[in-house]
Amino acid sequence: HPPSPNPGSRYPIGVVGIIAHWSRPLHQTVWRLAPALACGNAVIVKAPTVTPLTTFALAQVIDDLVKAGKIPAGVVNFVFGSGEVVGQTLASHRAVGAVAMVGGNTAAAKIQLAAAAAGSMKKLKFDVGNNHAVVVDEAADLDALLPVAVTAAFKCDAGQRAHSTQTLVLHAAIADAFLDKFLPAVRALTVGDPLDVSIDVGPLVSKDQVTLMRQGLDALVAAGGKILVGGIENATLPPSADLAGGNWFRPTVVGPFTYERKQGDCRRGCGADDGGDYDYDQGKPWADEHQGPIVKIVVVPDIETAIHAANAGPYGLSASVWSQNIDTAHAVAHAIDAGYVWVNNWLARDLAMPFGGWKESGNGQRSGGSWDLDFYSYTKTTSIELRQNRHDLTDKNFYVAATA
Repeated sequence: HPPSPNPGSRYPIGVVGIIAHWSRPLHQTVWRLAPALACGNAVIVKAPTVTPLTTFALAQVIDDLVKAGKIPAGVVNFVFGSGEVVGQTLASHRAVGAVAMVGGNTAAAKIQLAAAAAGSMKKLKFDVGNNHAVVVDEAADLDALLPVAVTAAFKCDAGQRAHSTQTLVLHAAIADAFLDKFLPAVRALTVGDPLDVSIDVGPLVSKDQVTLMRQGLDALVAAGGKILVGGIENATLPPSADLAGGNWFRPTVVGPFTYERKQGDCRRGCGADDGGDYDYDQGKPWADEHQGPIVKIVVVPDIETAIHAANAGPYGLSASVWSQNIDTAHAVAHAIDAGYVWVNNWLARDLAMPFGGWKESGNGQRSGGSWDLDFYSYTKTTSIELRQNRHDLTDKNFYVAATA
């Protein structure tokens, strides 16, 4: 039978919820707001509780556009309140057809549970959790790596970004040479008022975050890590008397930790000798997420062990590889369990490419380009019967052909 045309089309979901994280909330909100609006949706933005001001500024901009007739009233809405109330209401309300969230794993689980408890099958997209590991091969350009490592770990938002360097996995052949450069550079960092251009590292977002960093540092030391820079005793001291009471945490480096591969210690791409299922629960504190100015040093004997160390924890949002051997760089990037891998750079991104985490860092949905269109819209395929192609629905052979 001649085929019938089957055009596909996209339709708005209706109402979409966006839940922003306290880390860079303006960027996180706009990156999701733009495609949601482009697909024809109305949007409700839930501002982060501890960093609401940039979201409030965005709300003022939107309000000005509404008054100027550029955006219809009610298309973009902002709600300020706790995640326990606002976030779970967005997740459970039947009028909300999709929720995109950036935040922590516990909050994401509550969103899922709220949606499930309400019997809702709405679309959910999460970007949550990361322990950004930097694998440094023996062929890495250490001089090029040094300023990037210091910036990615400490100078950019005091290590509080999702992609901030949290773990340096160093090949034993270059570990001492790199640490001889890295540790003095970290000691030289200045801490203080972020509005002062001479300052390298500002405060943490809240006292709760300071407490989490302190607890994380305690756990790392209890696991055998040595304080190489910074430390527990002076970690939270104010940089000066006039800044007393701030949420300070001095740049800290802990290690070196070692890592030994175990039987079954792999999740994919393993040889026959590795066998077994990957065990996410390695019991390694350095594999946990520490969203702040703490860097863990892990020294490994070879690049294969480095790959396993980078994959040891439950997270997989992003990672980095440094090697001047392009074959090694490609092999490591391929083997790392993360949604985004940088090679010999950091944060160089094409926002049209897919972005999202593996393992516990997401739920499989992706942002960027056409992936955003897929999330923020419904698709429909329409089969159109043209007169010249009209099928005889009484012909049993039609059903045989249609179901073949």
